[in-house]
Amino acid sequence: MKPGVPMYGERADVEVSRTSRAPNPGLRAIACGIGIVLSSTLGQPGVVAAQDDDPAAARAAFVAKLANLTDGAWITSNAEYRATPDEDEIYGLALELMPGGMSAVGCLWGEIDGEVSGVYWNFFQAWDPVEGKGMLYQSNAGGAVGFGHFDEGRDPVLVQEFHWPTGTEMLGHFEEWPDADTHVAGSLARENGEWVPRRTYTWVRKRNRPTPCG
Repeated sequence: MKPGVPMYGERADVEVSRTSRAPNPGLRAIACGIGIVLSSTLGQPGVVAAQDDDPAAARAAFVAKLANLTDGAWITSNAEYRATPDEDEIYGLALELMPGGMSAVGCLWGEIDGEVSGVYWNFFQAWDPVEGKGMLYQSNAGGAVGFGHFDEGRDPVLVQEFHWPTGTEMLGHFEEWPDADTHVAGSLARENGEWVPRRTYTWVRKRNRPTPCG
């Protein structure tokens, strides 16, 4: 993976499938920064975060979130973190709403010179009726997986446990919505009992944009 790949979780030493270029050392970075685009209804325009004691409202808020997130692709620049020409210039994330509106699938990819350089993560997001929360599962071709539940109104709003071929780590996510089509998302690493910021990306909605996820 390239050095700046955001994710719901980031790992620099995990290989993933690519179309042409060298592996990206920043798989961990992109997973963390990106994952948050998928994460929370908190602050999302037109969506009200539900209370813990109102399961029906919580589910309705989650369904509304998925409907919003699947309306177009989300694109972010990697200019702030790009150190070499072989690293991605932009990252994209797209989700497709499944029948019934209770789940969505999608992927995260990178681009260089307008061409897709690799698909780094595949996502499955759905409502968990047992926990009464939204959940996110992601995996990549290098053998890494991440899983976690959303806690609306909490900080961090999403905590995922990642299992890599080389070990396990916990990653958190935070976010804010400047407007309906702009999402600022960042990742947090757990170090010495505290959450430490990693990368932050600003994602912009692009409707009718082709994606490599399908």
